[in-house]
Amino acid sequence: MTNEQTVPLAEGYMHTELGPLPDSWRVARIGDAYHFTTKPRGLRFADCEMIPFVPMEYIPIGKTHFDSFTPKTPGDLTSGTYFERGDILLSKITPSFENGKQGIIEVLPIPFGVATTEVIPIHEKPGISDKLFLFYYLLQDDVRVALAGKMEGTTGRQRLSKATLESWQLPLPPLPEQRAIARTLGAVRETVEARRRELALERERKAALMQHLFTHGTRGERRKQTEIGEVPESWQVVRLGQVADLIMGQSPPGETYNTEGDGVPLINGPAEYGPEHPMPIQWTTRPTKVCEPGDILFCVRGATAGRMNVADQQYCLGRGVAAIRGKHDRFDTIALRYLLHLKRSSLYNIAQGGGSTFANINGHQMRDYIIPLPNRGDQRDIAAVLGACDTKIATVEREVDVTEELFRAMLEELMTGRLTASGLI
Repeated sequence: MTNEQTVPLAEGYMHTELGPLPDSWRVARIGDAYHFTTKPRGLRFADCEMIPFVPMEYIPIGKTHFDSFTPKTPGDLTSGTYFERGDILLSKITPSFENGKQGIIEVLPIPFGVATTEVIPIHEKPGISDKLFLFYYLLQDDVRVALAGKMEGTTGRQRLSKATLESWQLPLPPLPEQRAIARTLGAVRETVEARRRELALERERKAALMQHLFTHGTRGERRKQTEIGEVPESWQVVRLGQVADLIMGQSPPGETYNTEGDGVPLINGPAEYGPEHPMPIQWTTRPTKVCEPGDILFCVRGATAGRMNVADQQYCLGRGVAAIRGKHDRFDTIALRYLLHLKRSSLYNIAQGGGSTFANINGHQMRDYIIPLPNRGDQRDIAAVLGACDTKIATVEREVDVTEELFRAMLEELMTGRLTASGLI
């Protein structure tokens, strides 16, 4: 007898191979509780004019249902996995499986479709199981990790086999309770998805507003044509070096690096810095080029060229990053930050202009980059309006994080029976 079995259980619970569960539940193999969809023997694709096809990129992460497919003729289908309307399409290849890439497709013009060969289609058994219960069960982090450990194949191309998934044991409540659990989790999941849609909308709104403000200004002025397009009449067109100080990074001597927090934190390369990454990997006791809090940090090398952030403290700048600070009498740093966010794709194109596959933006290119210079009033107004957008975006981001945490907590509690949904039956 194991130690776990000797621990007294609360009334209404029993010991199982999966741990304590409500005594009305049972432990079942996924293959016994659910059907794994296969193509019927008599079905001929050639008899269909069009067949819905679902490639891997259409299968979502973080959504329950999706409706995206590409219509194909039978002659265009060289391979694929047969599925039926309403199936769970579970990705089986790494890293898609570990990332939670799965979805239920309900809307199809015919009762079936064909998906990428890298999915496993599953549906419920009437009177026994609910597909949404399994859908949410498979989103548990510990379940994903355990199943990923049973993948087969070469590194980078490992796959979860159908046989492994069929033999996997899961806790199975009575069908009404499965449905109640799924409804509860679905309500929280819909809140998460609604917040994500709101966040995407706010980001789109900010991008459109930036484009409008840096083209039309804030005062309804007439516009004039310039070498970079139309701008308000009171604005100028200048080079970045005329309105901002630029500090190009320079790596300090290697012997001055340490990981104990001695000296000034060093950022380099892709430059993961700022509030989201408050602890750099390295520090240096002999900083060469140093930025100040509030400076615009701009990646200038490699695939991350053009990425931006804002310094939350002093940093030593390595070769992969530059700091930009608006000159107080010319360009407000906050307004300049929004302008550079708007223009960073064109700065990246400058870096690629030499034909090299390795992007590298040098100091001359940065200083000579031509930008519009709003009047001081417009600068202040633009900074205030877009700052309000950032505040709203940050608020919605926090709401997304909180509802995601709530979903994960409820998922674990409901799937182990520690939290009951029986009141919803």
